[in-house]
Amino acid sequence: MVVFEDGNEKEHETRKLNNETTVFIAEMVAIRDAVNYCKRQQIAKANIISDSRSALVSIESLEENRKFILDIKNRLQDTNSIVMLWWTKAHAGNKGNERANYFAKRDGTRQNKFYSAM
Repeated sequence: MVVFEDGNEKEHETRKLNNETTVFIAEMVAIRDAVNYCKRQQIAKANIISDSRSALVSIESLEENRKFILDIKNRLQDTNSIVMLWWTKAHAGNKGNERANYFAKRDGTRQNKFYSAM
């Protein structure tokens, strides 16, 4: 996770996931962690930005009923933060996304990634 505030990197953290974890699940875990971070830090307004269109579409879908996705939807509704989910093109030079990718790949292990612009 990489957090930016006013265009500057504020902090980052990583979480090691099981090597069998799919990229889709890793992205979903990252989004869930981002929502939890906003709630924990009592951030009033946040943009969570992901390069996983499939993850964002799944969260937005009214028909989606997988438990872990419903959990993310509930967390989004349960926070006092205004959280916007945005898509960015991967490997297109977006500073936040490039930093998130760097930390996700740094150890050569599967890690979750996202970046959040406050």
